[in-house]
Amino acid sequence: MVELRRTPLPSGTLICGQSPIETVSLRDFRLLIAGIEWQPESNKMVAVEKSERVPLFNIRSHRLYVLFMIMLGYFTLVYMRTNLGITMTCMVNSTAVVLSSSSNTSYLKELVHSESCPRQQNDNSIVNDYGGTLIWNSGVQALLFSGTFWGALITVMPAGYLADRTSPVVLMQAAGAVYIICTAVLPYLALNLGYGYVFVSRVIMGLGEGILIPAINTLVTRWFPADERSTAAALYTAGNQVAAAFGNPVAAALCASSFQWPSVFYLCAILGTAWLILWRCTISNSPAKSKCISDRERNYLEKSIPKAKPQSKKDHVIPWRAMVTSLPLWSLFACQYAANTIVVFMQIYLPSFFKEVLYLPMVDNGLYSAAPSVVQFAVKLFWGMLMDKLKKKGYLSVTATCKISQAVSCFTTAIVFLFIANYANCNAPLIALGLVCIIAGGFGIAISGFYISMLSLAPAHTGTISSLSMLVGILGRLTTPEVVAYFKVYGTLDEWKNILYFFSFLLFSSGLIFCIFGSGEHQEWGVIKATATEEKELSKLEGLNEDTEEIEECPYADVVSS
Repeated sequence: MVELRRTPLPSGTLICGQSPIETVSLRDFRLLIAGIEWQPESNKMVAVEKSERVPLFNIRSHRLYVLFMIMLGYFTLVYMRTNLGITMTCMVNSTAVVLSSSSNTSYLKELVHSESCPRQQNDNSIVNDYGGTLIWNSGVQALLFSGTFWGALITVMPAGYLADRTSPVVLMQAAGAVYIICTAVLPYLALNLGYGYVFVSRVIMGLGEGILIPAINTLVTRWFPADERSTAAALYTAGNQVAAAFGNPVAAALCASSFQWPSVFYLCAILGTAWLILWRCTISNSPAKSKCISDRERNYLEKSIPKAKPQSKKDHVIPWRAMVTSLPLWSLFACQYAANTIVVFMQIYLPSFFKEVLYLPMVDNGLYSAAPSVVQFAVKLFWGMLMDKLKKKGYLSVTATCKISQAVSCFTTAIVFLFIANYANCNAPLIALGLVCIIAGGFGIAISGFYISMLSLAPAHTGTISSLSMLVGILGRLTTPEVVAYFKVYGTLDEWKNILYFFSFLLFSSGLIFCIFGSGEHQEWGVIKATATEEKELSKLEGLNEDTEEIEECPYADVVSS
């Protein structure tokens, strides 16, 4: 601490130098934010220490705990939504579905694998069948997979509005409760009432899905400074990868066990309930409202995070015209659409691809489906931390890191999809797995691309932007089941090739658009402007700060270090 002593003079003045060149009022020194505070009881001006940076990765960092709870919630909710992808392979009687879908016996003979792809199941099977009992064809499966997306369309826009104005913590609780109930009742509906009731339950689950992302993104902008958001986004979205890395092998093992596939849904409901209780008891909407955070970390976050929420609802006017004409916003929408088509493929259809093209047994399918998620988690965490470091060092701007990340992600994955379409087969399953892992890693890099752009363009309207972005993403998620159902009837490699070509084209196009028009900087329409009164007060403080700097530079001040 540095103390500036003064020679006793008439109250209210400070003389710099040997002559009274300039006098400065001491009356308001205790209000200064310039870094010096007058303490009349000790007759000193004391330099006030600026808030110290509190590292994110610190045992005392409360925002690290918040990030962990967001990731844990993301994991449980995503697992409840996507477990249908792996369980569908053991719920459905694949042989009966194929027989009921074709009257062409010569084509059915072609489905029998050659000697180069030895069977893992009984020798009389026409296709790789895991012993399911439900006769749901490709169209029914696509309908059930898309159910949550239709539900999300209903709540996604109101959720963004509510996330900006109410409690994102409460919104997360509501989403979790809906997920848990719908997951717990699905086995009964499927076995006793039919796929129509399952579809209704999936639509209701989608109501919670529409709330999830806007609520999380609003929490992130309130809890994490801009130079930590790439890392934060990489960590909490890792819930996706944990859901696959942990969930798919466990689900496959349960499917192959005496507990069978209904136990997968019951396990998910139990995990979701445990998370919901912890979330309700320990998480707050912002650092200012948290009872668990230290004063030091709270002060640091309040000074590091720009004002993102207006003081009154009256001041919060959504700039719709500016949004509609914003090319950076449209470019991230293009990436959001493409990314969500791939998300559905990786989370829901990848087990079917491994089953039908690589002809894997049930347990191996679970392990193969988990491996890409492990790679994705490692790559996106490393890349996110690297991008944050480059931003902190000043080597790259936010826009540069977003564009580089998105270009690497989109162009790499687009090329690898072409390789999978032409070289993946049951003769070399490990090659196919390696290519899928490259796609997963490349896709993880996009978190530091368009996703950070979404969090950065409009801090004052994060919830609204998230809702719009998610609305576009839902359209992408609805696209994938339709494309798969259109091209895939029997599950042959030729049918899957057309699907993979579509993904490759979509990724390349969206990456090119973002490289041209994308941005990671705050847009003028996305930042709350100070009121006339606030600007006047700020002007006064800036003038006072300049006066204080002159005092600090005074060569005749008696400086004492303590």
